[in-house]
Amino acid sequence: MGIQRTDHDVVVLGAGFGGLGMGAQLKRAGIENFAIFDKGPGLGGVWRDNSYPGAACDTEAHLYCYSFFPHRRVSRMYADRDELMGYIGAFGCPVRARPAPEL
Repeated sequence: MGIQRTDHDVVVLGAGFGGLGMGAQLKRAGIENFAIFDKGPGLGGVWRDNSYPGAACDTEAHLYCYSFFPHRRVSRMYADRDELMGYIGAFGCPVRARPAPEL
């Protein structure tokens, strides 16, 4: 089984807040030939991976979002993991992350 080669102008590693934000900025700049890869399944990065009881943001929830995609319906000052994953899911759907290729 050979390795399938695909060329991209930009490759983003990680589908957490940083990687998804980069993908959004690339789209806003008119760059469509990019890929976001993550070692885990789906979106979320550390918020996906850390699901311990009480996991929550230590930054006020209305600030812990993208300026171009505000989180207007925060449930409390410091959002928990599930609320942040909901925000990431709502934002991340148009960007689409892919599983990292195995080398």
